[in-house]
Amino acid sequence: MRFEDLPNLTITDVVSAYVSHTQKSSQLREPVKSDCWFLALKFEGKTFYRQGEQVYLSDINNAVLIPPNCPYRFYCAEEGRIVSIYFKTLEKWDEKEIYIMKMPDTEKMLRAFFDVAECKRKNKSGVEIMYCFYRLLKMVFENNIKTRYFPSSSREKIQPAISYIEQYYDAKITNELLSQICGISTQHFRKLFTEIYGTSPIAYVLQYRLSKAARLLQSDNKMSVAQIAQSVGINDVYYFSKAFKKYMGVSPKRYSQMKTPPNKGENPFNVI
Repeated sequence: MRFEDLPNLTITDVVSAYVSHTQKSSQLREPVKSDCWFLALKFEGKTFYRQGEQVYLSDINNAVLIPPNCPYRFYCAEEGRIVSIYFKTLEKWDEKEIYIMKMPDTEKMLRAFFDVAECKRKNKSGVEIMYCFYRLLKMVFENNIKTRYFPSSSREKIQPAISYIEQYYDAKITNELLSQICGISTQHFRKLFTEIYGTSPIAYVLQYRLSKAARLLQSDNKMSVAQIAQSVGINDVYYFSKAFKKYMGVSPKRYSQMKTPPNKGENPFNVI
């Protein structure tokens, strides 16, 4: 099943829904595996989720949706409250990918999240809970599926640029170069890329470089921050450090010191 199939999920149970406060964390943590979907809106502060080389931000503008038994780690860069919802579906979801859902109307979306949590807190009937939750999912998917789904032909036009970025991220990359690789005009390339990936080509390049740097910072190599910055194509270490902290929530030095402690005995409903 693919991202655009998410609206077709059949919800069988809303296992848990609640509002909690999360403390700032200096360590990457790994949640206990769960057979539930996890949908959350961090409406105060910031939490970062890491899966492989990809890092995802969850805040008031970005809800996170994680499939059952999806491997990831996370840390809370800024403390604050979060609405967490765990639910089950009839369908089996094979993709193990974190989905970030844009929240264009934050006040309306937050109210919908609160309604689900309030229904569970007051032990409302299953019908009432399902009604509130399906209403929430409808809003979430309507705001994201239509912006993320594009015909394969459109994605194929952009794929040469993605492949180039992944291979030559440490070299100088411009919109003009990427558009030439794709064989389309620079203006059309920027517009199409932004529509598909939700960010500009150059911002995507920066994000990819910082993700690569994050991996190097936590590896066993002896490279300095400046050397790591240069290895991912950023020669200005001050700019690198500033961009890294903005993107990751912590400085490069602090990130390199973060470890993942074993959390085998923790309650999966209270780890975010």
